[in-house]
Amino acid sequence: MSISLNECKSISEEYGAFLALQGSAVAVKMLPDAEELDKIHYKGKPVRKVSKRLVICQLFAQARFYGRVIGGTEESLNLCRLGADALGFEVDDYTHVYSGSYFNSDEAAQKMIATMPKLERGKYHALLVAPLERCPVEPDVVLFYGNAAQILRLVHGYLYNKGGRVNFSSSGDAGICCDPLVVPMQTGEPGIGLPCNGGRIMSLPNSTDIVCGVPFKILDEVLEGIKFTHLGRGAIRYPIAWQHIDWEPQPPVLYFIRPELSPGENK
Repeated sequence: MSISLNECKSISEEYGAFLALQGSAVAVKMLPDAEELDKIHYKGKPVRKVSKRLVICQLFAQARFYGRVIGGTEESLNLCRLGADALGFEVDDYTHVYSGSYFNSDEAAQKMIATMPKLERGKYHALLVAPLERCPVEPDVVLFYGNAAQILRLVHGYLYNKGGRVNFSSSGDAGICCDPLVVPMQTGEPGIGLPCNGGRIMSLPNSTDIVCGVPFKILDEVLEGIKFTHLGRGAIRYPIAWQHIDWEPQPPVLYFIRPELSPGENK
């Protein structure tokens, strides 16, 4: 279902203000048919498609930092077979890539691959990504990149009216494609991912970012929770509220400001 670009822009601006995001939140839409990309228009033209072979998280980074509205098919986005497998794309066996590198045996590598959350094989053959404020269709999931304190605010926003916990698991692999995208699509709940080694090499500018994927259908609800906790009595916000900027200076800091008050000055 199509949505208003103005709605996406408004929501994106509010999230950006409350979380102080670096780059845009990234909207992701999985498409059953690659030909659907030709039917999606942005600014009156069909959306651009990947013209080279990339890994999936590079596409996310292009939307995040370049502001691109761009699509790709499983043929153009299967260089990282683990990420492509997570999204249900057709891939050859890749156990050998992880056996002897990440894991010390084929058995251990196969267990990681078998337990990784995956979308149904063959259900999707393409995807569209865009900055949230420019997304021309209703996305499935919105990816938020940030440090631990920023992602914590998304957890607060999700749980404020229900309590409980946000569940999290990781194998250290497919940390951008799998946990923040596949898990929210399967559960309807936020998913947190630790970006994998390949993701950090190919699509992240620092070593501290983690990713939280929020299903688009609950994006308003999570934003309301962020507002509620931001404005509440606890001053829970990002950046962290520095309550000490309104505290009267005490020793030993006081002695740097007023050295004459230091006991050492009276000896």
